[in-house]
Amino acid sequence: MCLAQKIALAAHGDQKYGSKPYSYHLEAVVGLLREYSLVQLEDAAWLHDVLEDTSTSFFDLIEAGVDLDTAYVVSLVTKGLEGSNEEYFRQVSLSESAVQLKLADRMCNVLESKSSAPSLYKKYKKEFRVFFKYCYSPHYTQTTKRMWRDLSELFI
Repeated sequence: MCLAQKIALAAHGDQKYGSKPYSYHLEAVVGLLREYSLVQLEDAAWLHDVLEDTSTSFFDLIEAGVDLDTAYVVSLVTKGLEGSNEEYFRQVSLSESAVQLKLADRMCNVLESKSSAPSLYKKYKKEFRVFFKYCYSPHYTQTTKRMWRDLSELFI
């Protein structure tokens, strides 16, 4: 088990993803990034909700031995308690790696919500335009462009 996975599982503890253990969602995001050959984002995938959903801080990650680049990507995909979706997606757009991680996270959430939480699915569908407006770039890699296409197809 890698350091990021240990930190994430400990931080999320008994937290649930719907009715499932939170690890279910984290494993899904890691697995999806592997499918896109984005293994360099695995640590960030394990940690992507730690700052937002637990008491863990950015500095806790650094002190635990998480490298600065990984912690930075995790911080970019962390939505604060205040602020609009526009502000949040502008933050995500600061790094293609953060966009890739957010795309994987969103695809997993959309796939899960489609069958188990229709109101969340509608929310994600509604947010897609804003997400795309602020986070898409024609200069991104083909992998990222494919992820955008795959996410958009989940709403058809």
